[in-house]
Amino acid sequence: MVQKFFPFPVFGRRHPSHVTDTRGRRLDDMRILLFIVSLWCVVTVTTTPFSSADDAWFTHVIAIDDDGVATVNAQLTLPVPPATTYAVLTDYPRWPDLFPKKPLIESIRRIDNRTRITMHVPADYLPISLKLITDTIEVDPLRLTATLVSGDFDRYHWTWDLNQSPSEKLTTAQLFLQVAPSAWVPNWIFQWLLESELTKHFQLLREQVLARHQASAHVPRLPPPN
Repeated sequence: MVQKFFPFPVFGRRHPSHVTDTRGRRLDDMRILLFIVSLWCVVTVTTTPFSSADDAWFTHVIAIDDDGVATVNAQLTLPVPPATTYAVLTDYPRWPDLFPKKPLIESIRRIDNRTRITMHVPADYLPISLKLITDTIEVDPLRLTATLVSGDFDRYHWTWDLNQSPSEKLTTAQLFLQVAPSAWVPNWIFQWLLESELTKHFQLLREQVLARHQASAHVPRLPPPN
């Protein structure tokens, strides 16, 4: 089963028993779906390039262990100050703008030092959405992290670390992500989908930070009070 969450599509080891199609039937038989997904991946891999000269501003490495847990380490260079990048990453109502298949945010609640976000993410090829509840902690102005509370995933955790360049005009952003799927799927499919989704996510993040930076640059400054 192809699943999609904040921000990335994943497969899992166990199919949630409560997930049903629009006619109320359990989606227990995954063989046909996996065949379709495998065929789609093969066709897309042979027709869509993954990287180009325009992608030199980010790098990422994905490793999937024997238990199906994916670990991602990525680094991005964004042409804006860290404060702008941080503002975009913590603008929770606009999180859907950072992902190609926009999740539906059900609620955003502040609990002590955490922001609890409940969202529903469309699943590829299936007429369902998957629930994901996370706690995000803004550790400091250059670091934020999110952990899984509940939902249709066994493990979900990410951390963004932002570093300022000497010129104060660039952000070096480092992402650490771990996610454990819930229904078995071949690792090569899981990895390919993560590669694709991360690339789109990084591109959308870059667009959003640039748009915010340009908007702030055009805001007229009020004269100081007398």
